[in-house]
This record gives sequence, structure tokens and C-alpha cells, in this order.
Amino acid sequence: MCENHDPRTIDRRTLLRVAGAAGIGASLVGVAAAPAFAANSQNGWSGITSSSDTRLDRSFKASGVAFPGGVRRGDVSTVLRYVASEFHRTVEPLVVGWCWGWADRDIRGKEVLSNHASATAIDVNAPDHPLGAEGTFSTSQVTRIHQILDMCEGTIRWGGDYSGRKDEMHFEINVPPSSSALPRVAAKLLGAVVTGSQLAITAADASKVFYADGSGRMVNLWFSGGDSGWHGPSAIQGTTGANGAVSAAKNGRNVFYTQSDGTIANSWFDGSKWNGPYALPAEGNNPVVAPTARMSRVFFTKDDGSIANAWRGSDGAWRGEGRIPGKAAGPLASQGDGNRVFFTDEDGYIANSWFNSGSWHGSSRIGGKGTYPAASENSVNPTVFYISAGGVLKVVKWEHGVWSDPVTIPGNPVGPLDVSADGSHVVYAEADGQIRNTWRGGSGAWHANDLPGKGSNPVIADNERRVVFIGEDGRIYNTWRSAATDGNWAGPSRISHLD
Repeated sequence: MCENHDPRTIDRRTLLRVAGAAGIGASLVGVAAAPAFAANSQNGWSGITSSSDTRLDRSFKASGVAFPGGVRRGDVSTVLRYVASEFHRTVEPLVVGWCWGWADRDIRGKEVLSNHASATAIDVNAPDHPLGAEGTFSTSQVTRIHQILDMCEGTIRWGGDYSGRKDEMHFEINVPPSSSALPRVAAKLLGAVVTGSQLAITAADASKVFYADGSGRMVNLWFSGGDSGWHGPSAIQGTTGANGAVSAAKNGRNVFYTQSDGTIANSWFDGSKWNGPYALPAEGNNPVVAPTARMSRVFFTKDDGSIANAWRGSDGAWRGEGRIPGKAAGPLASQGDGNRVFFTDEDGYIANSWFNSGSWHGSSRIGGKGTYPAASENSVNPTVFYISAGGVLKVVKWEHGVWSDPVTIPGNPVGPLDVSADGSHVVYAEADGQIRNTWRGGSGAWHANDLPGKGSNPVIADNERRVVFIGEDGRIYNTWRSAATDGNWAGPSRISHLD
């Protein structure tokens, strides 16, 4: 057992209490002259001596498993819950009755309050990882534990990393109460502090959400259905550069982003873990993966606005970078098969370039002046939406070999647009932050309605049943509709299981 839970004879602090109560402290040799015990635990947090102390979160659970004794409320609880939940998910399942938290005790063999006494430490599956034992976890399990610690940015220490006696069941807060790191990490773990202006989702049902956290690390949240709900955030192998733009393939197993050195990188999920980053032979900004091209083409812009792409050959190797006609003054969009890319050109007009007969052609204007083009996945007759220079929502469509004239539809967006796969829904935020949905009815007429929630940068699932967005507090939310909601939009709900 951990030093805080090992049965032992009466300790010095207990003896002092008993002696004081009996009025005999002065007659105890070597006790009366001893210095008073520090009020703080080893990591600098104040000790808690009563189970009724309001600083204790006695109901603390992780992945449904209770930790008798509880932990300290607030940021400590948030971070330790993340550690325990990720341990349960990626290392080994937590066992009921084998985990615990607060205990008013000293470090075993020392006259120093343990971090358990300040409710800033937990023990997990203690009987399988006893105090002093080494190698109770496999090499792969240790790797996953360190991935959890990496996500916590030094605010957590694991007993398996102690230089002396190991305590592999044990995780503790590793910063003092005055540290600014703990609240920042706690906010990040709650889905906050998105550095970029872009979220990426698995397009089919939005059950995975990818983004760059406040440290530029690639992370994801995921929905498992049933009572489990949302999980994460969990670290992905990779770190973004300054703008934090992220693009995800439809299968949710490949994510693309720009690294701090400017290279376009890819992290991928092999069914059990995230791998990468793999640097593509390309450098640029704001990568966009073609949605239905089997992750075989990624578009991006150069510092001077030039458009380029990298592509994966039949042998699986990435090649590039290849230049595409045109210069972009803002983000790019792609049709489904990756054979057409849309952008705002140097003069402010919506334009496109296209691939045909083995080479790229263009650029050619397809609409009026505008920003934030977004396209449906239809590769035969793509639909493109954009925000006009006057701030209204416009749509153009490729039909019979020509682009239609721009049509004004309901909506006054102020930021990025996102479009469902078939082009029947487009979501955006308006000037007051209201998340809004413009949709095409059965008659072909366009309508608009407010969705629950305010924020920015919404993205919509292909099944048009979930919208994910950054809330006004910088955290990630979703709104949804289903048979259970009679087809009406419900929410918004913050999508971190730590809340």
C-alpha cells in the first residue's frame, strides 16, 4: 500500500496529540522539544484534518469508480480526475475498492505530511502496484502513463518516477498552490483555450473533435454513445504552430496541421494508439484535407498566398509540394474528390482552380467579392457558400458545365462557414455570437434558424444531427437533434467528461 495507507503503529504526530490531551507532553523524552509539524504537505498545499472540511470533494469519482476520502476541490479535482480517467481508459481499468484519495497521515517513515493529507494525491489499483515494488506496469503501460503526464505539463508526478523508493500506484500534484500552471492545465482539460480558429470533426457524425490546446498540442474529444457520453481531451502525437489550424480526414484516424517549423504534418490512429507526427514534404499554412479523397491530397497556402498541395501516391508515400494556379487571401476549401480548390483571390473575389488531365488549371472567378468559401462534397455539381463583401450569405453551384450566378440566402455570418456533405445545411456565427443554421427545404427554398448556444467557428456533422462550436468562454460545446428531441435542436452542452 501507499505510504499513507500502510497500517502502522502510532506515529509521532498522533502521539503529540494524545500527549497534549493528557497534559503529559513535557514528560515525554524527545517529544516535547520536537519542532511543531508543518501545516503544509510535501508539495506545499495545506493539510486537511477532517473529513467534513469543505475543501474536500468527497464524491470524487473517475470513470464511475469512487476514491474513498476524496480529493481537493477545484483545479486539483479536475486534473486528478483526468489522470485517473485516462489511466482507466489507456493503461488498465480502475478496480472498485482499490483506489483512494485523502488521508490525514504523514509520509511513511518521515515527519512530513503526505500529499494525501492535503487531498492532492490519489492511489490507483493499489494491491497490484504495492509501495516499493518496481516493474508492476509493462513497458507499453509506462509509455501511456507518461503520455497522460505529458498532457498535464508537469503539474502531476507519478510515484513510478521517484528517484528513490518507487510508489507506482501513486499520482500527486507537483506544483504549489501559487502556481499558475494548474488552473491553466485544468482549463485546458475541460476543453478550453483553443489556440486556433479551427475545429476539425469526423464528418459523418461529429463523434470525434480535434483541436490545438493552449500549448499548441494536438488533442481530441470523442463520443462513445450510451451513458458514456463525451471523453477526453486526450493527447495526439503532434504540436501545431502559431495559428493552430487543424484538418481531419472523414475516418477520424488522420489529422493534418502545420508544425512550428512550418512543415505540414500528419498524425494517425492505428486502432490502438496515435502515431506521428509525420512531416509531409511540404511547408505552409492552414492545411485542408480533401474530404473524400482517401486522405490522398492536402491543400495549403504559402507565406505569399500561393496555393500548393501534397499528395499520396499509390505506393502510400507522400509527395509534394506541387504548386496550384492562384493566390489566396484567406482559408481554402476543397470539393470532395480533391480535384477542385476554392479560395478568395488577391482581388477579393471567390475563385477556384481545378485538376484535369493530369495538371492543375485556373484560377477562375466563380462569384463576387467575398470571404470564407466552404464547399459541399459533391464532386460532380459542387455547391459553394461564402460571405459577400456586404456581409450576407451567398451560394453558387456548378451545373451543366458553368457556375451559376451568386444567390443571396438567409444569414449574416461573421466568420468561418461549415457545410454538410450534401450542401443542404451551412452553419456559422453571427455578429452577436449566435450560432445559426441556414438550410434548404424540400421545395428548394432556403430558411434559417438559431441553434442553441453562442460562440464561434461551428462545424456540422454530415448527418446534420450535431454541431460543434467554440463557446464564448473558449470551451468546446455541441448542440444536437435526434428522435429523443423530436427533431428539435437541444443543448448546448460542454463536451468534456470532466465537467
